[in-house]
Amino acid sequence: MANEYSFLEPSGGFFKQAPVGQAGGASLAAAPGSATVLTRATGTAVTLPPATGSGARYTYVCGVPVAGGTTTFKVSALTNDVMMGSATLMANTGNTVSMWKPATVDDTMTWNGTTQGGLKGDSVEFIDVAPQTWLVRAVGSTTTTAVTPFSNTVALRAAEEDEPAPASREKEDKPKPQARH
Repeated sequence: MANEYSFLEPSGGFFKQAPVGQAGGASLAAAPGSATVLTRATGTAVTLPPATGSGARYTYVCGVPVAGGTTTFKVSALTNDVMMGSATLMANTGNTVSMWKPATVDDTMTWNGTTQGGLKGDSVEFIDVAPQTWLVRAVGSTTTTAVTPFSNTVALRAAEEDEPAPASREKEDKPKPQARH
């Protein structure tokens, strides 16, 4: 396991480094206050805590390129939290820059190592700015034309949107008239 505090920040603080060579299916709970260097090439699942407006900051740096998987940053499944802010991605081919803004219901950001960022040195900061709201500031690069890294994937919100509205009763159950003989 790598030294947990191995990178000195210019401000005198430390970057917190995730263990090198994590096992498959690794996930990481967000830890506020320090930068976490992600070093799992096949990706990591990061879950943010519920947004309350605390001002807590969570910073992640891609320490090795994502290859053969994805790194996802998601809100907690027990919330209706969303993301606002932007991701700026520069394509290594052609040096074009794209800026993406999450849609009003987006709750997930993904690095895939090609079109959505996830190359060595890419970074993202999440700030808990209000109840149910995360501010995202991401800067990264792509190996080809960029596509949005934002999406709406958290189960609680998706389940609520798919739930049908209660059926309305158009008629009351009335006794059927009996035939006269």
